[in-house]
Amino acid sequence: MSDNYDKKMKETGSEKKTETAASGNASDTEKKLLFWSRVTGISAMAAALCLMVAAFALISFAPQVRELLAGFEEISAELKDMSTEITRVLRSLNEQGLSEIYGTLDNIQQIDIQRLNDSIDSLYRIIDPLASLFG
Repeated sequence: MSDNYDKKMKETGSEKKTETAASGNASDTEKKLLFWSRVTGISAMAAALCLMVAAFALISFAPQVRELLAGFEEISAELKDMSTEITRVLRSLNEQGLSEIYGTLDNIQQIDIQRLNDSIDSLYRIIDPLASLFG
């Protein structure tokens, strides 16, 4: 009987130890869970605070942003006008330049090459004695 009693006491003691260990583990798990819920809560509050600060900053800078965008629109319109004007000037220069090139080509085609060669030969005959005179 004493053997049975000892066995039962050991079993009861080991059950209590197992329950204590389990409750200790549960306590550790609960502590970790509590810690991470606090971290999550604080992080959420910090994120909400940052969003509020960003919203207030955007609201306070809204007039300046509008002025800046209006300036960009004016500059964009001026650049568009300048681009149109430059295109017009380049086209007129191109047309004028082409007409001058065609005129020059017509003048070159009208030159009588044979008469030009005869004139150069005559000029050489006149200058050659003068060149030998002055040495």
